[in-house]
Amino acid sequence: MSYKKFTLEKFKSQFNIQVQKQSLFSDVEIEKITPSVWLKETLDLAKIIAVSSEKAKSELIIMPILAEITKQNCDKVSLYSGVMLNADAKQGLNGECDFVFSNKAHSYFLESPIFALVEAKNDNVDYGLPQCIAQMLGASVFNQSQNLNIPTIYGCVTTGNDWLFLKQQGQNIFIDDQRYYLDNLSGLLGIFQHIVNLYS
Repeated sequence: MSYKKFTLEKFKSQFNIQVQKQSLFSDVEIEKITPSVWLKETLDLAKIIAVSSEKAKSELIIMPILAEITKQNCDKVSLYSGVMLNADAKQGLNGECDFVFSNKAHSYFLESPIFALVEAKNDNVDYGLPQCIAQMLGASVFNQSQNLNIPTIYGCVTTGNDWLFLKQQGQNIFIDDQRYYLDNLSGLLGIFQHIVNLYS
């Protein structure tokens, strides 16, 4: 068992997790962030390259956006790519995560507290929901094993073009009822900055 093998039904039976839709950011003021020249040029470059696989989208679209947030908050967070999060193998909470944010600046190895994860998918964010939820649960267990209880952990599933956010609080998983798109890059960056601000 690993993160990628979970289903929504498995969560309900094994962890008594409740999954529901909810507006995650409508009650807060999200300040849009102007993307840097570097990020704009990088995403423009992706438009002329054959970005048709999950790997290509991760490298040319998703990672640059997350790196932009990390650069603006380098004294607050660390970003890990393709990192193993082995929280509890007996429960299946183990395996590789595409991207992980930790509230531990300048960290080379994965350290708690983990507060957000991003799962990349090639063409359908819904396919990534169970995997992302499992990773969020794994992050919660990992944090607790380090005696750090983070009451809220965020997740996101993205194809590079559309981005769907999630939030875990205890046994409750909330899936945002709104999706964000690459053509609203400043708003997307604002969402990530808002999440970072909650932990800094």
